[in-house]
Amino acid sequence: KLSETTGVFQNSGTDTSTLSSFPGTRGVSTTTGIPGDINGKAFTMNGSIFAPPSESAAATISNNFTVEAWVDPTSASQDGMVVSSRASGGTAFDMQVLVGPTTGYSGNFTGIHSDIGNNTGQWMTLSADAPFTFSLNTWYQIMEVVNGSAGTYQIYINGVLHGSGTFSGTPVLTQAGTPSLYATIGALEPLSAYAAFTGNISEVSFYSTALSPCLVLAHYDAGIGVAQPAC
Repeated sequence: KLSETTGVFQNSGTDTSTLSSFPGTRGVSTTTGIPGDINGKAFTMNGSIFAPPSESAAATISNNFTVEAWVDPTSASQDGMVVSSRASGGTAFDMQVLVGPTTGYSGNFTGIHSDIGNNTGQWMTLSADAPFTFSLNTWYQIMEVVNGSAGTYQIYINGVLHGSGTFSGTPVLTQAGTPSLYATIGALEPLSAYAAFTGNISEVSFYSTALSPCLVLAHYDAGIGVAQPAC
């Protein structure tokens, strides 16, 4: 939940996790305990992070999974990486917020851009996109649902579907026993400032299942404090 101000972080705000017992590390250019997100605390990324927050994988999450985060972009021109499990030229997963106009991905495209791969040299898709116009200094919930069994992905912003597509193969989010396959928040990989996010990130979550549209909306509604649909 990225709510702690000291110590290590793991997959939950209480330093316990069903997915990992590995402590994460924070980059020197991140600021913790920032007020303002849905639960009161967040990480602030300054856009030039050398060592972003990362955590080694103790469990393999592949084929069907969902990635969720709340983001608050503060720069009008960035290719802001939210979550990545790519490293050293690997082919796993990444999800970016493109506020635009960008200098990296594709000209004036704005929205969510994601790459989905199998971590063994093959990309399932390099164009998992969801067009959207972000406002600065505003919190958004973003979720990407990857269903390898059906060969589909869906990208949601604030509980609403904004992009979808198909692919072929078995995608990988995290892989146990792969030291270089880190889950990194706010940049492409550890020890890199490439595509570093500028703004605040909180509530980063990985699910080892493809959440339904009803559950996606329920997560957003819970975040903003309104009644959730029965799923």
